[in-house]
Amino acid sequence: MLRIDLVGLRLHLDLFMDQVERGLLLLARS
Repeated sequence: MLRIDLVGLRLHLDLFMDQVERGLLLLARS
């Protein structure tokens, strides 16, 4: 149970970091 939660949390964190990286790239371009 805990292992599944950790995997899901890591997946959400990866997606979140992807969004942050995209936002920073957009800010750097403007």
